[in-house]
Amino acid sequence: YEVRSGSIRVGLSAIRNLGESVAEKIIEARRKEGSFRSFVDFCEKVAVDALRRNTLESLVKGGGFDSLGHTRRGLTETLPLIVDSVVDRRRREDAGQFSLFGGGGLPDRTLPEIPDHQWDKQVRLGFEKEMLGLYLSDHPLAEMAKDLDAASDAVTSDLENHPDKSKVKIAGLIVSALSKWTRKGDRMMVLKMEDLDGEVEVVVFPQTVKRYQELLAVDRMVVISGRVDRREDGVQLVSTRFELLQPAPPSLDIKLSRSFMGERDNAQKLGEVLRRHPGVKQVVFHITEDGTHIVTSKPKVSGDPQLISELEELLGAESVVA
Repeated sequence: YEVRSGSIRVGLSAIRNLGESVAEKIIEARRKEGSFRSFVDFCEKVAVDALRRNTLESLVKGGGFDSLGHTRRGLTETLPLIVDSVVDRRRREDAGQFSLFGGGGLPDRTLPEIPDHQWDKQVRLGFEKEMLGLYLSDHPLAEMAKDLDAASDAVTSDLENHPDKSKVKIAGLIVSALSKWTRKGDRMMVLKMEDLDGEVEVVVFPQTVKRYQELLAVDRMVVISGRVDRREDGVQLVSTRFELLQPAPPSLDIKLSRSFMGERDNAQKLGEVLRRHPGVKQVVFHITEDGTHIVTSKPKVSGDPQLISELEELLGAESVVA
C-alpha cells in the first residue's frame, strides 16, 4: 500500500486471487496499448491467459474498474458473458479463423449492456474488505461517527496510552470472531474490533460469552466495556460488557480551547448561557488542542438560534455545530 497526494494506492498483486503474474500482464498491456477505455477494451488488450473469471471478479469487487464508470454490481453480473465472448473470439482469431470478408475476425456474440445498479453500501464495502484486506473507498462506520463518539470514552488508537487494567468503553464493528475452549471445555472468544481510528483485539471470557453471545458476531456494531490489558506485543481489551451501538441522542457540539476553560469566569459564563436554553439535546464539548471530547448529560439544551448566537458571541464564530 502507498499513500500519495492524499490518496491510497493498492498494488494489483495485493488483491485477492490476482497474483504477480496476472498483475504484470495487466501492466504490460497498459504500457503497450494505453489506457483502458472500458471493460470490453480491457478484455481486448490484456493477454488472454490473464482473463480469468474469478481473477477479474476480485478486481471488480475491489474497485479496480471504478474509474471506467461501471458499477461493481453491474459489472459482476455481466462479466462472465463479456469475458467468455471476447476470449472465445480472440482465441479463434489466434487460430487463424478470420472472416472471409475482411471484418477483422469473426464477430462477438452480442455483448450485454452493463447495468448501472449498485450493491448497497454494506455489501459493496464487505466485498472490498474481502478483496483488499481493508476498507478503501469508505468505511461502514463513517456515517456513525457521532454515534461512536457519544457511546465511547476511548478510541482504539489511543488504548496504548491508557494505564494497565484501566476501564474504558469503546464502540465499533466486530470484524472477526474466533472461538476457543478452556481446559474445562468452556467456550471463550477472541474478537477483532474496529473503529474509525484502528482496531484492537478483544478477549471475551466464558461467563461474558454466555451472557452476550447473541452480540458476538462479525459485522455487529457494538459498544464494549472492559479493561486495558497491556502486553509485551501490544494492547488487548478484556471485555466485561457488550451493548448494541445505538443512534446518539441529538447533540449540540461546542469547540473549546483549554486556555478558554482555564479561566474560571469563562466556564461560569458558558454554564449560564446553556442553562438559559433548556431542551433535549446533549452537549458535547470538543477540546481542540488534543482532539478529546466530553459528553455531558447536564444541562440539556434546545439548540435554538438565540442559543447559537449567544454561544458564538462568547466563543467565536464556527465554534458551535447544532
